Amino acid sequence: MRFDYPTVATATDSIEFVGNPESPYEREVIKNNTEVQMEDGSLFVYSRSVTNYRYKIEIVLFSQAERDELESFYDTLVNGSQKTFDYTDPYGDVYNVRFIDSFNIVEVYKDRFYRATFTLLQTP
Repeated sequence: MRFDYPTVATATDSIEFVGNPESPYEREVIKNNTEVQMEDGSLFVYSRSVTNYRYKIEIVLFSQAERDELESFYDTLVNGSQKTFDYTDPYGDVYNVRFIDSFNIVEVYKDRFYRATFTLLQTP
């Protein structure tokens, strides 16, 4: 698994993780439709013709340096959810994504192992 900012082809900063995400590897399909209930009670659904994909990821970080690198990438480089970057999944597929929702790092074993949990949103 790898993060490249801003893209794989023009990367100025990259993180390659030692471990792959823990199972289950979640990919959620999001259809962006708008629902409106009419005065007669019927439901009208307007399709915005946009599909996004949400990736919920948990990964073990095997050193404090790896934790610090991920934290710096999130906090300083992409500024949370502000900027997009390329995400190469464990199967080698590349997606343009941004962080959304929460970003958590928990210390599992003092100064040695950390568990990072975050969600990425694929942008069209």
